[in-house]
Amino acid sequence: MMIKNSLAGLPYGGAKEGEWAQNRTGNILDKKYLEKLLRQKMTDSWQKVMTIYKEHKNQIDLRTAAYLIAIRRILDGEKLRGHLK
Repeated sequence: MMIKNSLAGLPYGGAKEGEWAQNRTGNILDKKYLEKLLRQKMTDSWQKVMTIYKEHKNQIDLRTAAYLIAIRRILDGEKLRGHLK
């Protein structure tokens, strides 16, 4: 099974997000805490992709499922900004 690029890249992106948070707050976060947070983000992301994949009865690939999630996030943001109804 192929893993979507954005999910495969999450460890790097998630680590960068943790580093950014530490730089912004001046706090040094525990490595085990960051690893736990990253693992949770990866698990949650994977479960969301699999849910969409199964909702479409396996008629789409995992990449498309990940794109659908991304598009929904964009549309939700645009609705919050008042650009869409």
